[in-house]
Amino acid sequence: MNEANKKAMVVGLLALVIGVALTALVYEWSIIPDREQQIEENLYSQIYNDIWQSAYNAGYSAGQAVTTRPASIDVNIVDSAFANFSATVDANGSVSTETTKTTYITIENPDDITAEDIYITLYNPLTDKGGLHDDLEVDELEAYITSGGIEYALFYDGDYTDGFALGDLASGGKANVTFKITLKEAVAGTFQDGQTYTCYVYVYQKNANYVTPIKFTVKT
Repeated sequence: MNEANKKAMVVGLLALVIGVALTALVYEWSIIPDREQQIEENLYSQIYNDIWQSAYNAGYSAGQAVTTRPASIDVNIVDSAFANFSATVDANGSVSTETTKTTYITIENPDDITAEDIYITLYNPLTDKGGLHDDLEVDELEAYITSGGIEYALFYDGDYTDGFALGDLASGGKANVTFKITLKEAVAGTFQDGQTYTCYVYVYQKNANYVTPIKFTVKT
């Protein structure tokens, strides 16, 4: 091969190499924006999915915490003025003879859902406020629910209890319980003579976190 041919071959090879390099460079330049866009889209997609999943999880957790709808129950106290101890409490606020006053509470469920986990309490479970007037929150007053021949204290030894657990009341169901208040023997100054106190007993649907108050009065 003569010298001219050699030079021509070298020039050709160089041109080929330069052409391949330029082609590769042009291709790389053309796909870099696509890669950047793909990376950006993937990043945005991941951020969106993370935010959505967090929001979903938060909503789900909140949904789990949300209580069920309360049943629209009807509650009634037969005699709201049953606790009349005006003849029991002496003028000086003492009680010489233990005395009990009794009435009945009825609970009916006309709703199409079950009233779940019903309690009867003498304090409001939503506010922790007692249903008795402060003057009546003494050791010498006791309050009970009687059901099935068993007494369940609502107020005893000067303290409120967790109340009476009635349980579930199905649609169309009805429950009747006895509600009674007792004044035990008490020394002078324990009670205030000649007073009428507005008080409340509560029907609490625990699963729905819903309270229905029942008003009654206590006379001393």
